[in-house]
Amino acid sequence: MPPPPDRSALSPRAIVRDLWTTTLGLPAALLDPTDPDPDPDSDSNGSSGPLVLPGLDGETESTAGVENEEPALPSSFRIGALAQSVIALAGLTAALVDATRAPASTKLDTETAADAKPGDAPQPASASSPPASAPDTRSSNNNNNSSAARQQGSNSEGRIRLPKVTVPLRHAVAEFHSERIYTLTAPSQSSSSPSATASSSLPSSAPAPAPPTSVHGPVGGLYATPLDGSAVRIHDALSNHARAALGLLGLGGGGDDASKSKDKQHGTDGDSKDDEGHGVGSVSREDIARRVALHTSAQLEHLAHDTPSGAVLYALRSYKQWDAHPQAAHTPDTPILIRRISSPSSSSSGPKPLPPAPNPSPSPSLSSQQGDNPQQQNQQHHHHHPHGCLSGLRVLELSRIIAAPTAGRTLAAHSASILWLTSPTLPSLPALDVDLSRGKRTIQLDLSDPAQRDTLHALVRDADVFIQGYRPGSLAARAGLSPEALARINPHIVVANLSAFGPEGPWAGRRGFDSLVQTCTGMNVSEAAHRAGRDDDDDDDDDDDDDDDDDDGHGHDSEDHRDEGTGAADQQGGHGTAPAALPMPCQALDHASGHLLASGICTALHRRATHGGAYTVDVSLAATARYLRSLGQYSRARGFTPAAEARRVRPPGHAHGQLDGKPDNQNEGGALPPELFETRESGLGTLTALRHSAAVEGRRVGWHVMPKPLGSDEPRWV
Repeated sequence: MPPPPDRSALSPRAIVRDLWTTTLGLPAALLDPTDPDPDPDSDSNGSSGPLVLPGLDGETESTAGVENEEPALPSSFRIGALAQSVIALAGLTAALVDATRAPASTKLDTETAADAKPGDAPQPASASSPPASAPDTRSSNNNNNSSAARQQGSNSEGRIRLPKVTVPLRHAVAEFHSERIYTLTAPSQSSSSPSATASSSLPSSAPAPAPPTSVHGPVGGLYATPLDGSAVRIHDALSNHARAALGLLGLGGGGDDASKSKDKQHGTDGDSKDDEGHGVGSVSREDIARRVALHTSAQLEHLAHDTPSGAVLYALRSYKQWDAHPQAAHTPDTPILIRRISSPSSSSSGPKPLPPAPNPSPSPSLSSQQGDNPQQQNQQHHHHHPHGCLSGLRVLELSRIIAAPTAGRTLAAHSASILWLTSPTLPSLPALDVDLSRGKRTIQLDLSDPAQRDTLHALVRDADVFIQGYRPGSLAARAGLSPEALARINPHIVVANLSAFGPEGPWAGRRGFDSLVQTCTGMNVSEAAHRAGRDDDDDDDDDDDDDDDDDDGHGHDSEDHRDEGTGAADQQGGHGTAPAALPMPCQALDHASGHLLASGICTALHRRATHGGAYTVDVSLAATARYLRSLGQYSRARGFTPAAEARRVRPPGHAHGQLDGKPDNQNEGGALPPELFETRESGLGTLTALRHSAAVEGRRVGWHVMPKPLGSDEPRWV
């Protein structure tokens, strides 16, 4: 597999344009109404287009590529440019959905081109098949759906102007850390609020969930495999993965067969609710390191994924090694894949009209929606247009961890109605759930119960979008929820899949997580090489005694590796050293993939409204990694300077977080501005968390549903 295309010269604005046109197949003219045929690599858009992208200073937009761009974080990767671009893309595509359903009189200035991707020609419009459920009551004129769809499709080929979408760089970078920079005060400690305490299931003495301090627990992390001079990274965020890894290594705690059988029964990849903690007992990290050292990295990767072990780990690879791997050939150069579902019901369905926009009326309570900061209220609300771009759209989300929940949370920020479905047999991930559940109603169903599966099918019938973050094929095999089956239930459904490696290739069915994909695709090795001043990470003759301080001598990330979480303890017992490995300073693949999935969903909704049909949207962490790699990397002299280090986003040092621990006047970063945060009462206590970083002119952006215990809501649409 050749390296990805060179996009290193693209500015954030040009990255948005590249994703908008090349990946999503949307008309470039919408991004630059003054130029009928804009150059995708040009930065001449200026203020005439819908994008407003303030730079690090809060004002001046970055128009540079990797050679002249100021890094937003201490990293060789262009995380800031990626964050600003994908969040802006999600805002723009949400605005496109809103414009598609708006009255024709609001569509001005710009002729749109057909939005179907090559090879995905629009199907002739025909009468929609009868829905497999009660009539959708969201429209006040359900008897005129066909004519409404025809009018909507006609409008989409007419004149559309997108509203201004503003995404400040500093705010976008902070949002890529959102799960780590919130504070939650338990109800007993917060100001007395009947509404807050009544809905909370936390005992009065229970501590409030706190942000995670690491992406791994007592088992996970990077371990040297001196037999081949490499390493493996073990995942243990879910306790069944930790026990499975120990079982694989012969350290006990395996006993995962019963747990896995229960997970299969319930159609999930999670962990039994009866299990407490990670079940590691007295096993130390040194014990794990000694057992890992008995194998090569390839042997452990094979045992984890090609046998019924249940463990999740991957070998450390360089770019060169990853590019030679068979799975790399199935990783697309574009990070979002949208395909029309081929099924009799969806193929014969005509355009699906979007729910009508709510009538303009004063917002009921701006302060309750967005906090008490007047400037932010003015930016994200307009009293004549209180609805969000996705108001009235229904999204059913089956997901865990960060990436897929970020997609649902992004859609919720633009006012989509989200039902987040989890299993009652599985534990929560409270440290992550607090941030990622904002904007969502939460329900629980046991998919092993036929009656509850019927409830799920009823929800699917009236949904617009079905998000799932499990392994490709997992829900189809365990619960009969393939895209084709979902399209038979609902011929207009958009099925959005977030996976580690995508729907094709030998690793298509494998589990994977951000830190593991960074490891196996060459990103950790390249990041360490760039920090050490070696831009070429594939020099196989590098001296193992290099003075690189990113590795502790045993193939394990050092405490100085910035923030994989907190770093891990020194690994003893190895025989030799592994290549230096350095994770990125945040879960950039997770967050970027979530916003990319939201963008693909909105694009599919636009196609559905104009051409009809049901669609799949696929985003993988590996494809996002390839796209980020294509943006180029900073050298050590630029990516790891004191100025870049000062911009690091850390867990909160006070109520609103800090970029580092020094006073504001001692560094370029300083404290995150309080106006980036909102404080709201939730079902878990008083929550102070980051606002969404995108603002859409004349439309509401933000979350009106706050976190609550899982399963607090009824399984129905409201």
